[in-house]
Amino acid sequence: MDIKSIVFWVLLLLFVTPGFIFGYLKLVASESKMIHFQRLGIGKTWMQILGLAEILSDIALLIPITRPIGMASWLVILLGANFFNITKNEPKEELYASIGVLGLLVVIWMMN
Repeated sequence: MDIKSIVFWVLLLLFVTPGFIFGYLKLVASESKMIHFQRLGIGKTWMQILGLAEILSDIALLIPITRPIGMASWLVILLGANFFNITKNEPKEELYASIGVLGLLVVIWMMN
């Protein structure tokens, strides 16, 4: 395994691990996520659908043949997050974090 492959898998794991965690928290409707999404005007069902989409997208990223689907679905999820962060006047830290994750996705895509 060469250094590029090692860096790629480290970055990929850094990307999918929080996705699994936050996707799970949305899927089980944790109280902190419920409060956040209610403030955005998004109901519990849509939050759970988003959590499931995040988990499925992470799984797709880990399987080489489905990786393009995972990348495309994460692109949609992150663009939606940026849209809500901008239009709902979320704290700038939320927007910066979302843009940073989007940047990491682009790096993973370029290394793929």
